[in-house]
Amino acid sequence: MKILIIGPSGLPIPSVNGGAVESLITNYLKSYNQENEITIYSIKSNNINKELLSTYNRNIRFRYIDKKSILYKIGKIFFGTLKKVFNKKSIPNIYSYMVVKELKKHKEQSYYDLIIVENEVNTLKIYRKNLSGKLVSHIHTDLINNSIKNKKDIIYNCNEFWCVSNYISNRIKEIDSSLNTKVLHNGIDIEKFSKTINKAEKEELRKKLNINKDDFVITYIGRIYEGKGVLELIKAFNTVSKNNKKAKLLIIGNKKDNTLKSKLYYNKVLKLIKNNSNIIYLGSISNNETIKYHNITDLQIIPTLVEEAFGLVLVEALATKHPVIITKSGGMTEIVNNETAIIIDKKNIIDNLIKNIDLVINNSINLKKMSEK
Repeated sequence: MKILIIGPSGLPIPSVNGGAVESLITNYLKSYNQENEITIYSIKSNNINKELLSTYNRNIRFRYIDKKSILYKIGKIFFGTLKKVFNKKSIPNIYSYMVVKELKKHKEQSYYDLIIVENEVNTLKIYRKNLSGKLVSHIHTDLINNSIKNKKDIIYNCNEFWCVSNYISNRIKEIDSSLNTKVLHNGIDIEKFSKTINKAEKEELRKKLNINKDDFVITYIGRIYEGKGVLELIKAFNTVSKNNKKAKLLIIGNKKDNTLKSKLYYNKVLKLIKNNSNIIYLGSISNNETIKYHNITDLQIIPTLVEEAFGLVLVEALATKHPVIITKSGGMTEIVNNETAIIIDKKNIIDNLIKNIDLVINNSINLKKMSEK
């Protein structure tokens, strides 16, 4: 079988610059040992070289779209203007246009048996129009539901939807119950995330972050934007830290994008962080580096306010065997229950966080038993 995977247009594959979807695909490709031919289209990066690509199975070939090229820059403006003028999301982006252009250049419009489009739905129409083969949309976020205006352009240009949770599958089937969906829960490298650092390394890392031996470390890992509930977490922690000076909040992540809305929210978060010396902000770090901080974490919190499609960060936290507090959100409740995590309601989230963080710090919940399940 000949398989084409069209990666997202934001970050490259292999995942040298991070990215949840990109990391998932990279982990799959690393363990790939079959005879099927796989072609990956992704964004070009100077951090990817022939030596790195040579470590992958010989049946995998990588092709790249250069975002720095003049054609890409002009096309981005052109397609962006069309979308604004006609107010149609179904208009393709420059990335999808250039992928099709490259496939035609290699005369591969009819070459692939299976075409997998990663976490992008508004480009399905251009791929269906120009390519033959079974077209699958691999959905990692809540992209297709009844509220989408161009849903017909999406659902009827795709043979099958692969969903990361039952929540996402159900959202798609609300449009048309006859649609073909499969649930493929995301996975992680368990061995990688279950690695521990020794006592001396833990002490050194804590010292570097000005965290004392008997401090209680609460960690947030994820993008910093409104839907993730970071402001609410900080406000809850401000109350907790007034009564418990040993509590520390570690925040790992960066703003969602460079839009004005994202920047304003990010600046609000930074302002609150500066007002509390018990909050440590590390910014964006690599996935491999994150593992070290899991080792000094006593409690991880995922305070999502929107409906989470799956919750890869939650799976990573569970692999490191420390307790978690999550909101009752989307696909996350398919991964854990009340015996394996503390699940709180998104309504009155600040009060709910304060209450449950205090319970954890004061050992009112059997954390050891919870983390072992």
